[in-house]
Amino acid sequence: ADLSTVHMIRLTESEEEKDISLDPKEYHESLWWDIEEVLSQVDRFHPCLRNSLKSLKAKWAMEALESATEGDEDTFIVEKARLFVQVMKEAKSAAPSVKVFFNAEDCKYIPQDN
Repeated sequence: ADLSTVHMIRLTESEEEKDISLDPKEYHESLWWDIEEVLSQVDRFHPCLRNSLKSLKAKWAMEALESATEGDEDTFIVEKARLFVQVMKEAKSAAPSVKVFFNAEDCKYIPQDN
């Protein structure tokens, strides 16, 4: 079986503005992507990566909800609860497993029947 890991680094604004250089021999095609860009490009990015990002958004929404409950503002709590429910729905997989074929000519992933 293949195993993939996804790593995330949260950068501060000052870190993000710096010129971060990666070893060109190892990362010759690296790019910085916004999470929403990756999630919106279904054919370009592997479903497992997209599912990982959906789970990350759900984690952040849960942290925001937990933080909101520390205050007394019910409207803020309701807003964060709605966001959490929304991202949890988006994070749920529509299929029990993922099987894809990579079309190298078109550089896209094509879902396959299991």
